[in-house]
Amino acid sequence: MIYGCVSSGILWRFLKLEGTVVTIDLTDYAITPVDRILGYLTWMAEKG
Repeated sequence: MIYGCVSSGILWRFLKLEGTVVTIDLTDYAITPVDRILGYLTWMAEKG
């Protein structure tokens, strides 16, 4: 699995690539509270 994210700088979205299947979390996550975004990024780095 490969995890990723895209950001406008204010809003974030998270993705997962498993084989040829891409899963996109359609929730827009705001940059604040920043600890939530950092938690997701840390989790992706540990799993990926």
